Amino acid sequence: MSISLKTKVSLFVSLIVVVISAVSTYLFISEHRHNMERELTARGTALIHSLARASEEGLAGSDLDLINKAAHVVKAADVELVQIYSPLWQSIDAFPVEKINEWPDREAMEHFKKSDERFFIKKQAQFDFYAPIIYRPAVSLPKATIGYARLTLSSSYIHQAMIKFLIGHIAIALFITFIAIIAISAVIQRLVINPVIKLHSAATAYKSGDLKKTVSIEAADEIGQLAEEFNKMSRAIDSREKELKSANAFVQSVLDGVAESVMVIDHDYRVIAMNRVAKEEHFGDGPIPERIFCFRISHHRDEPCRGEDHPCPLKEVLRTKKPVAVAHNHFKQDGTEATYDLLASPIFDEKGEVMYVIEINRDITDQIMKEKEQKKLEERLFVEQKDQSISTLAGGIAHDFNNLLMGVLGNAELLRIRLRPDRKEEVLIDNIVKSSDRMANLVRQLLAYAKGGKYELQVLSLNDLIRKVMNMTHTGKFRKADVALDLAEDLWPVYADPRQIDQTLVNLFTNAFEAMEEKGGRLTVRTANIKGKVSWECALKHSHPAGDYVYIGVSDTGHGIHSNIKEKIFDPFFTTKFMGRGLGLSAVAGIIQNHDGCVSVDSQEGKGTELHIFLPRAVERTSEAAAMTAQAENKGLKKTILIAEDEPQVGQLIIEVITDMGYEPVLSVNGLDAFEMFTQKKDTIQLVILDIQMPGMDGKQLFREIRAIAPDMKVLISSGYNEKTALEGITADGPDGFIQKPYRLEALKKKIEDILSV
Repeated sequence: MSISLKTKVSLFVSLIVVVISAVSTYLFISEHRHNMERELTARGTALIHSLARASEEGLAGSDLDLINKAAHVVKAADVELVQIYSPLWQSIDAFPVEKINEWPDREAMEHFKKSDERFFIKKQAQFDFYAPIIYRPAVSLPKATIGYARLTLSSSYIHQAMIKFLIGHIAIALFITFIAIIAISAVIQRLVINPVIKLHSAATAYKSGDLKKTVSIEAADEIGQLAEEFNKMSRAIDSREKELKSANAFVQSVLDGVAESVMVIDHDYRVIAMNRVAKEEHFGDGPIPERIFCFRISHHRDEPCRGEDHPCPLKEVLRTKKPVAVAHNHFKQDGTEATYDLLASPIFDEKGEVMYVIEINRDITDQIMKEKEQKKLEERLFVEQKDQSISTLAGGIAHDFNNLLMGVLGNAELLRIRLRPDRKEEVLIDNIVKSSDRMANLVRQLLAYAKGGKYELQVLSLNDLIRKVMNMTHTGKFRKADVALDLAEDLWPVYADPRQIDQTLVNLFTNAFEAMEEKGGRLTVRTANIKGKVSWECALKHSHPAGDYVYIGVSDTGHGIHSNIKEKIFDPFFTTKFMGRGLGLSAVAGIIQNHDGCVSVDSQEGKGTELHIFLPRAVERTSEAAAMTAQAENKGLKKTILIAEDEPQVGQLIIEVITDMGYEPVLSVNGLDAFEMFTQKKDTIQLVILDIQMPGMDGKQLFREIRAIAPDMKVLISSGYNEKTALEGITADGPDGFIQKPYRLEALKKKIEDILSV
């Protein structure tokens, strides 16, 4: 709550006058009271003296009616008690008589033991006087104390008189105080308050912008001098304000003439000035706030910039007192982000200290985009030239090498025909053929990288191919790693060369298993349909159009790829193992790119690796697609046999037998996979060939699970153990047949025919 100066002065004056009046009244009343008490003391002293003289005559004459001898004392209006005591302080007479036994005050008794002087005691509403009664028979004889006189006077009349006096005096004091307050306030109002109020009104008008406001001078005192100085100050500031406005307008016009964004910033990051370009970039046509901070309008942050990514130029200028040039990303008024070439320079005061920092921001977004596009174009051209050179070299080598292999294989076959059966040399021929097959496989990889090996395009189901390759590669020392397949059931088909995609998957799975060879881990393969993928550029600098793609993700939990070599893994013949391991991932990249696809890698050292493959969806139904669909429909008419066998070589033999018999084989390499396949295809499966010893879920448990779902399902048990040992623990409702390993293929055919014919 604001209190005016007039009110404050009036209250102060009133308080001073009231205090003075109260003090003077108190002192006057106190002095008057003391005077009245002195008068009462003098009167009591005279009365007690008279009482003692009158009592002396009575006691000396043995007249005990002592009170009557001092009737003038007893009849006084303010006398409350009159009492005569013997020398031993025994009460002889008293008025009123009922108080005759009242004892004297102990202090009085103690006093008269030491002195014969009169004594009085002031109590709350009484004055108690004591005097000795002295008898002297003759002038020559000594005085003797023959008793004591006591007189008690009431002080009530003093209080009554004081109250009357106090009321009258306070009334007079209040009246005088009121008159004094009015008089003093009027004088102060005229001499002080009114001039000060005029000064205040002028200052308020000046604050509101009326710089020409002046104050009339009514006196030559200090207030008049203050008013004169105020008028001089007003005129000086008005003149300086006009000069500053003119200077500011000139500076603003200079800033607005700069084609780049310009801001002047103080130590607290507050923008105190900006040019037209900066206003349009950060505020458009909208209002500009009174308090603007550079980090809020440029970076949409609540605190200043820091760190190596976004160093604060203001801090650096304040620290070094030198200009600083940095590149910063700023947000514009519409929310878009742009890159600026920022130059921050100090503005010094007269003492050489940095007063402000001026920032000039030049938008270099388009320039950077052009430079990036140019760099991309150069990188793409370099990659294409490198790929073309390597492809030409690889294609030529593969062509000549295939011719040489044809000669080797042809001569080996001729040699086999000409040799008699059971000759030891036939083993050497088999070794030549096997080595030639391995070399032929390397040539296929080389041709794939050289983009010259896409010979047989077909409509492929990638899920089936993934399962087949996984069964083939997840063997031997690689069994230490677990496998998880997350395959989309409605996966779109793709146009591809099955042998090349097969080779791609072999390379990917083998690399993953080798990365987990020492400590184990998990290989996860995932497929999915990617609808409406936007166009993009892959890590190998190849552009891919928008459209529908089939995705394959292969991730492992191995040792990962170091960041220093991540960009080299798709280079031909690059390896982190010993030399001579072949093309590896470079063949994968060549095959995928040759099929208009994309391959990329995400990896962190110590946290595994994930490869991402995108292949275009096969949209149109070509003759190959129709043939594949017809083949699938024909297979649906065949009887399906589920094979649960963890040894791939045995599984392939069984597949060959079943295929020759006209049945549709389905192979799984562990119990869990077999159970999942059975639950998915139980309506089309007529027979399950079940191995007893399998990872994940053994054959006995799998047998019980199958019979729990389909009690009539026909099951053939295959085991290396004898029948009694193999079937131990299986329920009384046992399998439909048993065959012990090793067995002839004809025996297996006979078992299958016997079981299915029932």
